[in-house]
Amino acid sequence: MNAYSRRQLIASAAALTSVQLAHAQIGAPEAHPRDVGRKMNADGTVRGFVANTFIGHLAQQGEDFAVFDAFLDIYREFPRHAFSQKIGLLPPSSYHITVFGGLNDVDRGTSNWPPSIPVDRSIESVTTQYLRELRNLPKLSAEPFLFDIDKSQRPSLQKEGALTIPLRPLDNSTDRRLRAIRDQLSTLSGLRRRDHDSYQYHVTIGYFFRFLNEQEAHDLSDSTARWMEGLAALPRKPRISSIYFCRLRDMYAYEELHQL
Repeated sequence: MNAYSRRQLIASAAALTSVQLAHAQIGAPEAHPRDVGRKMNADGTVRGFVANTFIGHLAQQGEDFAVFDAFLDIYREFPRHAFSQKIGLLPPSSYHITVFGGLNDVDRGTSNWPPSIPVDRSIESVTTQYLRELRNLPKLSAEPFLFDIDKSQRPSLQKEGALTIPLRPLDNSTDRRLRAIRDQLSTLSGLRRRDHDSYQYHVTIGYFFRFLNEQEAHDLSDSTARWMEGLAALPRKPRISSIYFCRLRDMYAYEELHQL
């Protein structure tokens, strides 16, 4: 397989189920999932990823504990499966919903880097600029943002090489509020990605650092479908109480700098 075909394969992975992905990758054992060399190392350890972003951590206590505990059940069960040897799990303390992705070192010089910001400018300098501008904006209302499991998405959706649980805004009001915030942050940051109007909300469970074989892919697809059904059946829905501007040095933890 040549380099061009390999890039085509990785680019199409987001639209595939894990089973389809396994079929597509047969014959290319030398290739790595997309986020190897980006967010993960080839041995499954976390890689440095200096960035800023706008997220809300999943609520973990009180009435929201049952939802968080259901996500923890995925974490608890994971080691029982063979596919766990090829996916780097994120710590549950990091479980969050990204509202708007900021800048990172890897995207310098690409369409995901604002043309108004010099390509050699440090992430820390941009973070300071964003903080200054954010502090001049009015605060959001205290109303939480509610989500539901997006069962219209195929189980085991591998978004950019990640194992995610896809979400959708619970109602039209939440959807409108989130779109308005994303538009505002796009203006502030100078970023407008191709998926700006069709962004798929999600909770990331982990990142693939090796491709799955067909049996592992079937198991992951079945397991993810079951996890999604269980989460969808809960009377309480995933929610974020606030949106924060954060910085990070890898995918394990997000430092909250400013509440929107």
